[in-house]
Amino acid sequence: MFTSQGGHQSGLFVLFSLRPADHVTTGLQRVLTFGLLSILCYAALLGWLAWGEHRVLPAGLEATKLATLVMINTYLSVAAMAAKRLKRRIDSTRKDLVQARDQAVAASRAKSEFLANMSHELRTPLNAIIGYSQLIAEEAGEASVEEIRGDLGKIESSGTHLLDLVNQVLDFERIQSGRVKVTLKPLEARPLVAEVIESAQPLARASHNRLAGVLAEDLPPTLGNALKFRQSLLNLIGNACKFTEAGEITVHLRQGRDGSGKPCTEVAVTDTGIGIKEENLAHLFEAFVQADSRVGVRFGGTGLGLSITRRLFEMMHGDIAV
Repeated sequence: MFTSQGGHQSGLFVLFSLRPADHVTTGLQRVLTFGLLSILCYAALLGWLAWGEHRVLPAGLEATKLATLVMINTYLSVAAMAAKRLKRRIDSTRKDLVQARDQAVAASRAKSEFLANMSHELRTPLNAIIGYSQLIAEEAGEASVEEIRGDLGKIESSGTHLLDLVNQVLDFERIQSGRVKVTLKPLEARPLVAEVIESAQPLARASHNRLAGVLAEDLPPTLGNALKFRQSLLNLIGNACKFTEAGEITVHLRQGRDGSGKPCTEVAVTDTGIGIKEENLAHLFEAFVQADSRVGVRFGGTGLGLSITRRLFEMMHGDIAV
């Protein structure tokens, strides 16, 4: 294996000492032992060549090689120590992340259970309040007791508004937790939109608005979920009615194209209400965010309606924009 060049074969030992560098997880003790053995073996080789075979070796060159080998092994030792410290830190960070994830999952589960329980506790009395106020209002009308009908109407309106807020929070939580499943089927959009417009007429009249539809004919069936589509469109119309007083609200149904240029069914809701400032458009679909805080104080609400609507459209492989 060794020729008269003897110490010139020291490159072999350098490769031996570099071997542990491929394994950042190699134990520190193993690296140190391996490096020390490399130096000792090379020193033994030089001794055997010099005294065993009585060869003349270039002392300066061999000393340089030996010093280089020592430095390489020192570097490997330091790198192994750094790798070991880094591995401990990574393990500690991973453990903290797993613990934080478990805590977040537990908190989310507790929140879901709380909202699920509260949904019954809140909806039941609210439905009772609304139902009894309607019943008493009917009896008051039959008995010609008109002076209390206005107060009963306020009770019903407040109860309905509070129930809507509760439903929005619960819907948002169900969507966030992934408990809302949407089955997509071919839909005839025109009769569905016409039905929603008709059912939203009382909501428009309450704010003295005129609600109309401009619906294209002969549209091809579109893929969606009738229940979620109806809920989403009602949210948009209700939002338009909320911020429009004695104005016009129009629902457009037409053939359009998506971002990739493919044909799609497009529904647009326009109104003559207060509008939205351009700087607030970026936050329009964020949860629990009002586009304008001053408007939010005036009109109230949770800031969830448009966020829920966007999520529902996305679940039907659609999108919503201004």
